[in-house]
Amino acid sequence: MILDRWKYLYHLVIEIAKLEPWNRYWDGDFFVIKTDTKDEPYYITIMGRNGQCKAIGVYYGQRGLYDLFRASTDRFPYVSSSYLMGITDGVCCYYESDRDQVPYENMEIIDKCGFDFDDGEYIYFVEFLKGYFPSFISEDNLEDIISVYEGLLYCLNYMLENNFEPDFDDNEIMYCSRDKHCNWKIAVIDKPYPDNDIYDCDVRLSESEVEKLAQLDENNRELAVDMDYLFVPCDNNFGLGNGKEFNLLALVFYDLTNDQLLDMAYVLPFENELEKLLDNLVGIFEKHGLYSSIVARNPYVLNTLFPLCEALDIELFEGEVDYIDDIYDDIRNMSNEHEKLMS
Repeated sequence: MILDRWKYLYHLVIEIAKLEPWNRYWDGDFFVIKTDTKDEPYYITIMGRNGQCKAIGVYYGQRGLYDLFRASTDRFPYVSSSYLMGITDGVCCYYESDRDQVPYENMEIIDKCGFDFDDGEYIYFVEFLKGYFPSFISEDNLEDIISVYEGLLYCLNYMLENNFEPDFDDNEIMYCSRDKHCNWKIAVIDKPYPDNDIYDCDVRLSESEVEKLAQLDENNRELAVDMDYLFVPCDNNFGLGNGKEFNLLALVFYDLTNDQLLDMAYVLPFENELEKLLDNLVGIFEKHGLYSSIVARNPYVLNTLFPLCEALDIELFEGEVDYIDDIYDDIRNMSNEHEKLMS
């Protein structure tokens, strides 16, 4: 039964490939698919027109919409693409891939279904979940993904057959919904926008904690603070039960004045990274004194540090952190596809 459903899903994505939607739409031309089984719609982006790999990304609900805006906005130009990918929840279908790019579990499905792709023409799926290494689509999500691609195929064919599409340049998007009788309906709606800051955060130190820090001496040095996902698989031995490997998030604190790594900590999926960031930063202040300036590129780090820096009269800058990128690269280079950072 499951294999039959996989065959049907591949039938859908192959039919979509024949339409070559990446030659007609940009990744900012959103499509919305509302199935009859979910409260919120799915948001879809079609990638490939600007030269990157051909792919279709599927993101669920308000959280998925935020993920799309984070990936497409240039408000924070220095934030790393690996971080944005690491915080994203969604399913991506990659087209025109080489065989050696296809994950093992997906390759098993392709072989069992009897598909005979030429090298460079393989299609495969990857599921992204914040805090976890990219993985194969879980069986629990398979039917929902099938419904989304049914709706997308219907939507794309409808636009071709009727020589019609919304004015994407005027922030219109296609909305395709299915009723309880399994009939698809098409509408054009305005692109929705978040009601608040997509990088909003509410993790703060208490007034008493800030007052305690204000008593510390200043050291007249500059500190770089960053966090990024390593995309190195890590054994999941914490009994969470989902069978996925952790995608470790690394917090790094670097003294730019003394060219010194002060602290690095890993954040697990069930931990609050911003609370851990503030806890470690307090420890650094208590040990080294208050820094006169801090540079960061991550928007969540900037938004978390802003009220603290304002209260302590510390200059906060947005900018590049090349030294920290070298640290991330060193960690990644120490591992290969079969190594684990933790056991």
